[in-house]
Amino acid sequence: MEKKLHERIVDRLTGMSRRHPGCKLPVLVCIFVVLAVYHLGRSFRQRLPRFAAVLACIPVFLVCASFSTPEPLPELPGIPGDRLPAPELKHYEVTYAEEDGGDGSAAAETPESRPVQEGDERAPLAQEELIGAEELLADYSGNGEQESVYASDEELLAGFDPDDWHILLVNKQHPIPEDYSFVLGNLIGGLQCDSRVVEPLQAMFAGALRDGVTLYVRSPYRVHWAQLSNFNAKIERNMQAGMDYSEAYRKASQAVTIPGCSEHEIGLAFDIVTGSYGVLDAGFGQTTAGKWLKEHCSEYGFILRYPEGKEDITGIEFEPWHFRYVGRDAASYITAHDLTLEEFTELIRER
Repeated sequence: MEKKLHERIVDRLTGMSRRHPGCKLPVLVCIFVVLAVYHLGRSFRQRLPRFAAVLACIPVFLVCASFSTPEPLPELPGIPGDRLPAPELKHYEVTYAEEDGGDGSAAAETPESRPVQEGDERAPLAQEELIGAEELLADYSGNGEQESVYASDEELLAGFDPDDWHILLVNKQHPIPEDYSFVLGNLIGGLQCDSRVVEPLQAMFAGALRDGVTLYVRSPYRVHWAQLSNFNAKIERNMQAGMDYSEAYRKASQAVTIPGCSEHEIGLAFDIVTGSYGVLDAGFGQTTAGKWLKEHCSEYGFILRYPEGKEDITGIEFEPWHFRYVGRDAASYITAHDLTLEEFTELIRER
């Protein structure tokens, strides 16, 4: 019986080791390699049908996957990976139209432009840090209330431009446009908001006062660096509570809007409290002031921006103190149909 190739090679190597005793170690290594290659090859041949079946499945899987794999989702602001660096001060330019402050100087967004509270933005504020109705209405002319000019809901919806500043959607998925501009108007004590909203805000405070409810503005326009400070402070507090960075970031984004995505930064949002309840928490919604605002804010062009039960749409937890100006018509429709601004703008764009 003829010997196999690997047997003949081993015989030759064995004979070589006998003729040359000094080469025994290299010969043994060669024999080991020959036997190893033989047995591995034999094993592969025995399993060849199985390997072939697996290899044949690979191109089939790749072809099928090309039809079933969805388009990758765009990376959204505020949805970090496992570990992202803490948000840094953005250098996008929100253009502020020049406003004559009496001395010819233009409003500027700088850390020196106004003081900001350090620490938790939801901590109680001293009474002198709130803007009360008496101060806000000192120069009120009574022209802030406007009637709707639309005869029906259909006519109202058809009359809206989705890019209108009144209903500009600003949230985690829709950061402030880089070319957005507005004029800052003064409220009192250096605190500001969009100049187009000063009178509607005054009208709402005057209406509340007529009904025996005293309101206070706690936080109007907020510069970007202040929003950044609040957000980073919230992340730090969450991490001190035992969360890892990713979880701390996500939790922070549900309570404090991500810098560059806050309505406070465009001067259209206000945190409103009352003298007896100056803390920003869910309890404000049960106060007389909180109930009055929810019922009457739309009459003056404001909406409760983050209502209860809509957290999955807004991405922000229930905030009964946060009110956003959208104009009388939009506010009336949004409130009457129990919508959020996200739902309303989507409805406008679908038309």
